[in-house]
Amino acid sequence: MNASAKPPRFGMIGRDYSEPASPRWRKPFLFGTPESASARRVLLLMAGFVFLCSVVGARIVDLTLPRYPVAAISQAIAAVDPGERHRPTITDRNGRILAIDIATASLYGDPAKISNGDHVARKLAEILPADEELLRARLNNPRRRFVWLARYLTPQQQAQVHDLGLPGIGFRREHRRVYPHGALFSHILGYANIDNQGLAGFEKFLDRQASRIADENADGDAVSLSLDLSIQHVVREELQASMEEFRARGGVACLIDARTGEIIAMVSLPDFDPNHPTQSPPRSRFNQATLGVYEAGSIFKPFTVAMALEGAGLQPEDVFDARAPVRIGRFSIEDFHPQGRPLNIAEILTYSSNIGAARLALAAGEETHREFWERFGFLQTAQLELPEVGAPLLPRKWNDLERATLSFGYGISVSPLQLAGATASLVNGGYRVQPTLLRSYDTAERARILSEETSFAMRGMLRQVVRMGTGRKSDVEGYPVLGKTGTAEKISGGRYDKNRRRTFFLSAFPAQEPRYAMIVMLDEPKGHKGTFGYATAGWTAAPLTGRIVQRVAPMLGLQPVAEDPTPEYFAQLITEK
Repeated sequence: MNASAKPPRFGMIGRDYSEPASPRWRKPFLFGTPESASARRVLLLMAGFVFLCSVVGARIVDLTLPRYPVAAISQAIAAVDPGERHRPTITDRNGRILAIDIATASLYGDPAKISNGDHVARKLAEILPADEELLRARLNNPRRRFVWLARYLTPQQQAQVHDLGLPGIGFRREHRRVYPHGALFSHILGYANIDNQGLAGFEKFLDRQASRIADENADGDAVSLSLDLSIQHVVREELQASMEEFRARGGVACLIDARTGEIIAMVSLPDFDPNHPTQSPPRSRFNQATLGVYEAGSIFKPFTVAMALEGAGLQPEDVFDARAPVRIGRFSIEDFHPQGRPLNIAEILTYSSNIGAARLALAAGEETHREFWERFGFLQTAQLELPEVGAPLLPRKWNDLERATLSFGYGISVSPLQLAGATASLVNGGYRVQPTLLRSYDTAERARILSEETSFAMRGMLRQVVRMGTGRKSDVEGYPVLGKTGTAEKISGGRYDKNRRRTFFLSAFPAQEPRYAMIVMLDEPKGHKGTFGYATAGWTAAPLTGRIVQRVAPMLGLQPVAEDPTPEYFAQLITEK
């Protein structure tokens, strides 16, 4: 045996270890040889550490860079409140948005998680339009777990607060009500509070009648109103211009479909911005068109004439003595523009004779008078999709004196909207019209409150008022108007004041087949050089009506006509019927 040879290891008999073993017989290492494996493991750990640092650094840079808009941030941090109140979108008759909810972020704090409320309040006050002292008081109360810090943040404010990285501060998604047209529909739509609850107008009605409205509107989340955005804009613009011209305190204009009662436009001025309702005085938030009730003067005379024709069986040609005042007890009823001669019924309306109207009312009798006023809805509160609806002020008695004054619009106060609905019934063939803010297509169930013959006769007489009487300034070439003026003195100190008046104009167009009825009112207009100092309805409300009709008639799809319908034209219609 070779002395230099190494003996075999125990258990490995038959193997020669005098030569290096082949690599295939060596136990493998993870990375080559044992010497290189340690170095490679160190490199792997270093690479992983560098990668982790890069990711963290990139995220820090990403969070410190301001980015606007911040939709991604908003979505990431907005907590959805399961009890959030969402209101349906409101549109006009053509689908244009009048009121809509938008999702916004509101800021809240958890004082129990805030160690330094003063520091947090100071940082927030630099970004938000909030009082630092108020924020400090809310945040330094560790007993509370939730306090509102700011509502309805802008995306920029939300991003800036988020970038502060303050503990104990969070965001909650809310819906904010927005009215894109500002004051244009303020008295109709009303407004919602900071918790998105309807406080006035259709918004309040919507909360009360949500299920019924949803059933009647098939557009899902949207409620379609009868209003027309473009028409509303024109009506408000013209009403505002007339108020400025005559230095009036206020004004109303209400345009409705004479067949269905749909309200196409309704304006009450002054108005307010429903996006910021508390920034306007209370008077601006008063809806004169529906909540205000007024003595309307001579625009009641057409209803008195209709009562005489239908209830008392009189004819337009029947004559009444208008030469001397009507005396009842110690009271005397006189004409503003006396004609000094007997007048037939048509002339009583054309020349707006108080004496003639009083004699018609007395001839009709108490029972007929009361029943006709009830037919036209003057004795009941109007039914409308608004909570702001005024109840009429009615006479305590229906004696001769009360009925005589009722005949020319004194002793009873109703809303302009009630007058618009009654006007529609007067000229549409005699069908009862219920004004509404909702789309309405069904006219099959309308109740008749006036004969067709009487309605046609009223069209002829109201056309004569515009052609020859006090309403001449309302007429429009191509779109003949039916109308009647009304000037009513206001009560001041328990007495009627001749220097403070409201002027009205009742109208319908086109005269041949009235499709639309309208009422306008100016509160305390004042005359000027162009009106020779006069401020009565013929000089103020009548021309306002003419300007509105001239602009909106083509927008409503009405075609101009060349023929001027005379009373004979309407008499022929009655004969043909």
